Amino acid sequence: VLSAAAAFEPGRRARGALQTWVRHLPAGSVMMALEGKLFGEEFLAGVELLEIECPKHWVMDCDSWHSHALTAAFGLEWAILQTPTALWFMIVDDDTYVRADILAKYLRLFDPSVPQCL
Repeated sequence: VLSAAAAFEPGRRARGALQTWVRHLPAGSVMMALEGKLFGEEFLAGVELLEIECPKHWVMDCDSWHSHALTAAFGLEWAILQTPTALWFMIVDDDTYVRADILAKYLRLFDPSVPQCL
């Protein structure tokens, strides 16, 4: 899940994802890549967190959706290295709602041993 540190404040979208669809996935199967640092991460139980500092040479605004160009690549590489036996990887924004049951049913149509982008 791609996000920014500010989106984890109470009532914001990343916190909402954690309180809704993320709870329906197995602990440890969700990784969040974000620009910035979090404080008070007790609400992240079962979620791996990658905090990415916005590089000084980055010309885009790191507090907007532009930062996802940075966090998506680092986040995916990190997820692959952390969980090399995972069958699937999915990149979503923090304002995306995922129905895990429907996603699992859909993924059963495909062979995870064949590299593909869906």
